[in-house]
Amino acid sequence: MDLHHGEEVEDAFHTTESVMTVSFHKFGDFFPVTGDIADIGYAKGKNYSLKVPLDEEVDGDSNHFLFKPIMAKMMRSLSLVL
Repeated sequence: MDLHHGEEVEDAFHTTESVMTVSFHKFGDFFPVTGDIADIGYAKGKNYSLKVPLDEEVDGDSNHFLFKPIMAKMMRSLSLVL
């Protein structure tokens, strides 16, 4: 989790299915103004990029509340065991 969307790391793997990127970040009128939930990767990397854009009001406790169920569902969808 980071305040900023990790676009550089995501860009490195945007077209491959060998790495899944997940970003929990502030979104909206905030630098770098990237990380839209609809951007899911492309080519072989389609659906291997997950973004969780957060409102400014979301605090650390809310992040924790969101993180576990979202990551658990993502891991199940990849057929991995937590």
